[in-house]
Amino acid sequence: MPLRAAGIPAFAVWLFGGALFATPLIAQEARVAEVAQALAAMRADVDELRFVMGAPVVAPARWSVNSAGARHLFYTSQTLFRKVNRLANELAAEPMTEPPGHDGPEGAASAALNVLALAHAELRALLERVGTEPAPAPAPAANPVLADTLVQMVETSRQLNAMLVHEYRPTETYELVRQAIRHLGEPFPPLPRLVGGVTPTGIYQKLLDCYRLVWQAERRRDMRPLGLNLRRERRRVDVEASDAYDLAQLLLADIAYMVGRREDAPVLPYRRPPYVYSAHVHRLASVLEAQLGAVAR
Repeated sequence: MPLRAAGIPAFAVWLFGGALFATPLIAQEARVAEVAQALAAMRADVDELRFVMGAPVVAPARWSVNSAGARHLFYTSQTLFRKVNRLANELAAEPMTEPPGHDGPEGAASAALNVLALAHAELRALLERVGTEPAPAPAPAANPVLADTLVQMVETSRQLNAMLVHEYRPTETYELVRQAIRHLGEPFPPLPRLVGGVTPTGIYQKLLDCYRLVWQAERRRDMRPLGLNLRRERRRVDVEASDAYDLAQLLLADIAYMVGRREDAPVLPYRRPPYVYSAHVHRLASVLEAQLGAVAR
């Protein structure tokens, strides 16, 4: 029986319906607050280890993000896990492992919280091995916003980059672009001519062009895309190879989310060069851009 027919006042129907829609939103905001607090505690320990190592403090290059989905927190938490794991491997010969995926019934923010907890536990173990006490727990942030929390994650990732002994190389970004192309599948565009003189900044800009097309494609599919200020990011001149890697990791995850993960992804027709330079990454990213152009249309 309809609620109005049952004699329930109209304003009560509105309140009831409003509560149904508000409850998931309130739950997500509470979960994002937990993620922000967990991230702040982890960042304090990152800075503690950085001080002991004598590693440089990375100047902030804050992303300008006006919107993001909880899945972007999860993707970036996986990147943080990989960075901490790589650092533990370099400093303490800990085995390299992959972060857990998000295949369970929990939401993306809850999954991000779980991955952060695992990364922080490994970081705490590393602090203990080098004989350093963990940092005091920071005060809770007031009303953290999802987009701002994502920016803080990216900044923490950039700080971890500066602490790694073996920095990320173009070949690692190349592999991420290869995976993205395989996710999109056939037909595969022809490989363009190789152009020399490409720097990590050039790779970063090409990946931003790819993200612009992902944004368009996701909007057409009523998905919530990453609202990154692409024009501002294109003006950056302080881009490191690790920044390009981080963006490629996020781009790959969003493409996999958009088209679905493929277990039977076809083999690429492009021969992998024996040594990968930035120019090779840029050329392969041009193939990805052509694929995404067709998807966006």
